Amino acid sequence: MKFLILAVSYKYGGLCVAGLNLDTLEYVRIGDGDECAAIPSQAFKCKTSRGEIQLKVLDVIDINAVKLINNGCQTENYRLKNINGYIETLAISSIDEIYKRLKKNKFIFLNNLYSVDINCINNVNHSLQFVKVNNFTVSPYIDTNGNAKLWASFEYNGNKYYKIRVTDSSFCAHPTCYGNIQKTCVNQKAYIMVSLPYDAWSIGFGKFYKYVSGIILI
Repeated sequence: MKFLILAVSYKYGGLCVAGLNLDTLEYVRIGDGDECAAIPSQAFKCKTSRGEIQLKVLDVIDINAVKLINNGCQTENYRLKNINGYIETLAISSIDEIYKRLKKNKFIFLNNLYSVDINCINNVNHSLQFVKVNNFTVSPYIDTNGNAKLWASFEYNGNKYYKIRVTDSSFCAHPTCYGNIQKTCVNQKAYIMVSLPYDAWSIGFGKFYKYVSGIILI
């Protein structure tokens, strides 16, 4: 599979990685093992002519992966067998062309809220959506356990979204500012990957929270 990385977020001490199969333009989430567990950070690297690199958003890589049985709305899960090699890092202009070819939905997972209710989750048959947004703003907040977190607000398809949680591990992904973690970002245009976890934690709270797991400021 020729795989374009569009999201790299932290998950249980490792990395949750999602993107597109460039041959089919299907969404793909790659993970470790048959339950698509987090990939160890040290394993998500690749040898190149410039030496070994940590893979990041906008990198294109050649991978072997096995499709997993659907877990609820998570129809995009694959078990990563191995990374065959690094191919290239795409420019923003290339992302523009790819985005034009993607299917667009009116809403990001049924509505413009920060979550999908447990009673509606069976109406969602996918858990990844890559969208181009306006007025993208990220702000810090303190969760109920006293931990510092980030959430985003933005506009997509004429709808405003608020308090969407951010898990992007390398905030501000492209390319001159990659790795510079910003705490605020105000009214910018961006491409973002939004994901919808399907796990016991979400079910226990009765809501499936939407997460911004990849950010490309433009």
